[in-house]
Amino acid sequence: MVREARRRVAAELAGRGVPREVVEDARVVVSELLGNALRHARPGRSGEIELRLTVDEDRIRLAVVDGGSATLPTLRTPPELSTTGRGLSIVRTLTCEWGVREAETGNTVYGVLRAER
Repeated sequence: MVREARRRVAAELAGRGVPREVVEDARVVVSELLGNALRHARPGRSGEIELRLTVDEDRIRLAVVDGGSATLPTLRTPPELSTTGRGLSIVRTLTCEWGVREAETGNTVYGVLRAER
């Protein structure tokens, strides 16, 4: 699922003429957002976790909608040798804006990239 989502997002952005380095950042953001949702969240009402891509003139918004989890996604500072726990820190580093919206039906975690470098 994550691999296919990365491929589709990259193809869509490349087809719109988005610079290669922005496409690569978007692929990483997709990996982190979807990976976190698959590990920590429940599926939404449709039984799925949804990836939404919105491309405007100068911004790319990637959002993952899920059925929620026991706790809201938050930035963590994992131990130095830990192999997990850095996903949202990576998203924060690569995006110009990110956040979590909580709703009765679940959570939306998103990141916004500038379309041009």
